[in-house]
Amino acid sequence: MFVIEHQCATTAEQTSRRSAVLGPRSPTAALTTAATAATTTAASPTAAAGEGVRGTAEVRCAVIHGSRMPAPRATHTGGPLAQAGLDTGRSGNRHVSLRTGRWWHHHLVTDVTILLPPSEGKAPGGRGPGWKPGSGRFGRKLSATRSMVATALAAVDGGDAKLLGVAGTHLDRARAANAAVVGAPILPAWERFTGVVWGHLDVSGLDPDARQRASERIVVVSALAGLSGLDDPLPDHRLKMSANLAGIGKLAGIGKLANLWRPVLSPVLNAAVRGGLVVDLLPAEHAASWEADPSTCELLRVDLIDAAGRRAGHAAKAAKGRLAAELVAARTRKAVAELLDGTHQVDGFIVRAR
Repeated sequence: MFVIEHQCATTAEQTSRRSAVLGPRSPTAALTTAATAATTTAASPTAAAGEGVRGTAEVRCAVIHGSRMPAPRATHTGGPLAQAGLDTGRSGNRHVSLRTGRWWHHHLVTDVTILLPPSEGKAPGGRGPGWKPGSGRFGRKLSATRSMVATALAAVDGGDAKLLGVAGTHLDRARAANAAVVGAPILPAWERFTGVVWGHLDVSGLDPDARQRASERIVVVSALAGLSGLDDPLPDHRLKMSANLAGIGKLAGIGKLANLWRPVLSPVLNAAVRGGLVVDLLPAEHAASWEADPSTCELLRVDLIDAAGRRAGHAAKAAKGRLAAELVAARTRKAVAELLDGTHQVDGFIVRAR
């Protein structure tokens, strides 16, 4: 038998059932679930409440509100499923979100996406045949905007110290790389990115299964490419998402590069994560480039909390890299959820999803 907690059919019914079981809704409750004692048995895939469940299914109405604390688990004969909002009851090629009660067609290679920022510094050099704006997993849809950014970089001779945030030999290298990104030697994204987060993710040190999941799950949000898969080719470059690039920003009245990317990147990423769980490890400047559509995915934005209860910044970069490694090592969506339940710690930082 397959038992799932399913959203009630109408708002009035939800309110009535919630009030009967819970009383008034507490403003401090992060996520509270009330389930009715009555159940409906559906014997066919087209039963009203249990549409999509093959065979006999017992479907309980549940009222779910808030965003954090787990609702009661759903179970089937194969064992426990993950907590509400963090995993799904599945049937055939479809599954039901326990947070929203909506059905999704399961068409993804993976139903977990991990969003990471690039490193500010990059590994130099690379191999042929040379970078093209249309290359990689998202290249076809993002090629035009990538070309705009590359053209603007070339027009300002790669940028100055104010734009790039470096000086001396670092500035000289960044300007030379930025001025000629199209056709430049390439490295896969995971080799191109250096720095604390990527060093502690340590893609080259992952076991083969985790390495495959990393390729499927990790998406990088960056100012030059917009979106990149882990193995997508990238040239050497240096550019912040918060940069205001002449020819795109001030002259076009757009402002930061995040503003340029948002209307282009958002529909592409929303389509790519449809029906899945998105774990957002992006800093604010990169998160600003994506307007998430809550109807397409379960989104968890993750903070690392220090001993004083504050969101950690630069000090937690190593912990963020290690957390990313744990997320790709997790074999199931349930295992991913357990890393984000508010009790897990990495390097002394509490992992908290919101």
